Amino acid sequence: MSPRKFRPAAPAAGFTLLEAIVAFAIVASTLAALYGLIGQGTRSLAASEDRMVAALLADSELARATVEDLASGTAEAVFDNRFHVRSTIVPERDLDQKLRATPFTAVAIEVTVTRSGESTPLVRLATLRLRPRETARAR
Repeated sequence: MSPRKFRPAAPAAGFTLLEAIVAFAIVASTLAALYGLIGQGTRSLAASEDRMVAALLADSELARATVEDLASGTAEAVFDNRFHVRSTIVPERDLDQKLRATPFTAVAIEVTVTRSGESTPLVRLATLRLRPRETARAR
């Protein structure tokens, strides 16, 4: 009888428990990071949309105040129960001094849009407008 030759056992097919746990941990942490990125992107998109709507509201209100002959003072409005729009029209005294010899007077128009219930403005637009002096005195 010939001596038996020692043969090592064939490697087992598949993964060990430790390899499976490590792979699962890597996949789970990757998915958690992706989930966080998606949430951040969604919040950024909503904030960007709010700023875009606020800019459109402010631009529209500024155009209205520039085209219409509005009296000096402050007007406030709420849009869609989400945005607070505040328009302020005041005489521009420094520029008015320089325009004394002309038939015009200057007014400063400022529009501020905030989220309802918040004080930090999303958008603030301002411009100057010349008006005929008679219109400014009549109001």
